[in-house]
Amino acid sequence: MPIDQAIWRDGQNGAAGSWRHRLVGLVDGRLGFVDGAPLSKAEIEIWYLASLPTPADGSIAECCAMADAYAAKLATHIASYGGACLIIDYGCDGPSGDSLQAVANHHPVDVFHQPGDADLSNWVDFSVLRRAATNCGARLVGPVTQGDFLQAIGIAQRTEAVAKLADAETRRGLYAAVDRLVSSQQMGSAFKVAMMLPSGTGLPPGFAAPRLYMASARQMARRRARGCVASRCCCCRRVSRRWRRRRYQDPRHSSLADRPAGAGAARGRAAGRPLPTR
Repeated sequence: MPIDQAIWRDGQNGAAGSWRHRLVGLVDGRLGFVDGAPLSKAEIEIWYLASLPTPADGSIAECCAMADAYAAKLATHIASYGGACLIIDYGCDGPSGDSLQAVANHHPVDVFHQPGDADLSNWVDFSVLRRAATNCGARLVGPVTQGDFLQAIGIAQRTEAVAKLADAETRRGLYAAVDRLVSSQQMGSAFKVAMMLPSGTGLPPGFAAPRLYMASARQMARRRARGCVASRCCCCRRVSRRWRRRRYQDPRHSSLADRPAGAGAARGRAAGRPLPTR
């Protein structure tokens, strides 16, 4: 969805600073950003800029009026008829400054690189969606990071179940794909997850305890990095017995629900051994 940008300019010779529209124009014969007219008082209210502390010269603010309108429509429908809307996108819970970016051939490029041939996008401000939901009688739960959300709903356990039925090459690809989704160095941190719901207090799965399965995700990342082909050990058969003992001590793994606890598992829990941290 399209966005508007404003840039803060300090006043000259004692004059007060102001937010000014950031426009596209010609700079030395090439497309570039230029300063436009100051924002009106009504625009400053719509952009929620009046409550911000005085920014530094050159600071950028963004406003996506279309996102606000669509969020209000969704929230009104959910408040009236029930249901839920799951929102996944890269963004943050509040203003992010200048988030306008361009991608061409899967690589970041300048926003004026070959106009019309690059994909333009910006970060979602989830606080705007929350404000729209609240004003229309609904609520927004989250956001939480995509990595935390997927781990909390059991992506590690589902991956292990699929990996048992796959060959070595498929397992490597599977672990790499999951790592890309949950790793903070890839999509796991930048992408956020939120859910729009009717008014209430309950929390849906994935939002109540987002870090429940962090250990299992780290184990999968280590397997992928080491090229492990075994579905039940960290890197080779030599450590599989130790790894199984740790698995039996952690009741959070779904695989334990599929089989009776053995004597070793019972002794481990009775002894009060700490859960594995690796």
